[in-house]
Amino acid sequence: TPDSSTAYVTTEFAGANQPGYLYAIDVTPASGCQESCLRSTSIGLRGRSLGSSARIGARILVQDETGAAVADARVDVVWDLPSGGTLTQSATTDSGGFARFNAQDGRGPYTLTVTGIAKSGSTFDPDGSVLTKSLDL
Repeated sequence: TPDSSTAYVTTEFAGANQPGYLYAIDVTPASGCQESCLRSTSIGLRGRSLGSSARIGARILVQDETGAAVADARVDVVWDLPSGGTLTQSATTDSGGFARFNAQDGRGPYTLTVTGIAKSGSTFDPDGSVLTKSLDL
């Protein structure tokens, strides 16, 4: 970043080892909340075109303020689909802190937005989170 106080990394690549798949990953370190925080620290998208339609999967990593994975947190998302519609989904993180989502629609841009993360005794920290990621299929 310009002030060098916060690291931010964005990586996008086409998967050479799996033809037909595209990948997009955003990663950001957390900041803001100091205790019992829930942060989406990584959003990975993987998709494949299937004729005139496409299928996409997302993997969101939830961590606390120390960087430890958070299990059993509910992650709420909204997909903006190429057809102009939206799809709202919720999933629970596994023992590694990952929540997984899938969508299928026409070819074009898919955008996933994290709208909330919840777990008893913890607070969602949107300012320290990666909230949106897009992939065009």
